[in-house]
Amino acid sequence: MTADEARARLRTLATNTLGLAPSAMVDARVDSALLTLTPAGDATAALDALATLSIDAPLWQAVVNALTVGETNFFRQPGWFAQLETQILRPAIERRRKDGPTVLRIWSAGCASGEEAYSLAMIVMRLLPRTDDWQISIVGTDVSDAFLATAQRAVYREWSLRDVDAAVRQQHFHKLASGRFELQASTRAMVTFERLNLAAADAWDARLTGFDLIVCRNVLMYFAPERQRAIAQRLVGRLAPDGWLATAPAEATAEWFQPLTPVNVPSAVLFRHASAAERASVPRDDAHMKPVVVPRQARDDMGARDDMGARGDVGGGQAGTELGDSAVALAVARRSLDLSIRRSGE
Repeated sequence: MTADEARARLRTLATNTLGLAPSAMVDARVDSALLTLTPAGDATAALDALATLSIDAPLWQAVVNALTVGETNFFRQPGWFAQLETQILRPAIERRRKDGPTVLRIWSAGCASGEEAYSLAMIVMRLLPRTDDWQISIVGTDVSDAFLATAQRAVYREWSLRDVDAAVRQQHFHKLASGRFELQASTRAMVTFERLNLAAADAWDARLTGFDLIVCRNVLMYFAPERQRAIAQRLVGRLAPDGWLATAPAEATAEWFQPLTPVNVPSAVLFRHASAAERASVPRDDAHMKPVVVPRQARDDMGARDDMGARGDVGGGQAGTELGDSAVALAVARRSLDLSIRRSGE
């Protein structure tokens, strides 16, 4: 089997099993995955074995670690997290405190090494200093066992805390002798982590339902087009009746998330369940709460330059489809560079 044949076969296997778009798998990562499978010699036997194994097998996990991008940090793009707090979490908590039940369920889908899920936990802890009478569930899922192990260990380099202010650092972290930062036990206890292959419909746990907020950010951009809508629709089906879904601006294709209503707020694009009456009441001329039509420059102003995904324009359409392959490849290349800079700098 030639190198090109091995790359092509691995891409096909990764698309079939993980749902990844072939264009999202740049040659450098594919070659790294092949080296992991076969440090020397022909890749045929390893690829044959891979085709028969489940995602939890060490061979598949080695491929997952080589192919997937896990670059993230706490409160990445703080303005985006501020909108989750002010538009979703604070009102939900106030409503539940007044009317009940005092339950809050949040899901970080594609959580990588846990920073996003823990950032959400920190917001909840700020809004709810006392949770004695509350049932709080924050779950992070990812396909990579290595990422999940890092999340559960909750020890991070300073680079991961670059958007965390001093007061939050002091409250939620303590610095180790190694120079890394360990998350406080009380913050860790707010979040549980599970392996989940978003592309495998039969792998979705029945417990993953009834969420007040689902965050799936910079994840769908890596999936093959036919998988993107299917996964988006499954996410929609796991929301509570008044739930919200938050994604990256470049992934905010309204058609994927029907029948949710897209809502544009500063720095973020959100989706929510809404009745026909509620949709009609949304002020169309209010810049803080209106149906999403986000031009490319506006997305850049939101901080979306490094988050460009599989759709060129919010709402999808032919232009977005045509731009998809190059946009995803560019996003992966940029994130790989970001990760390389991070590693070399520390």
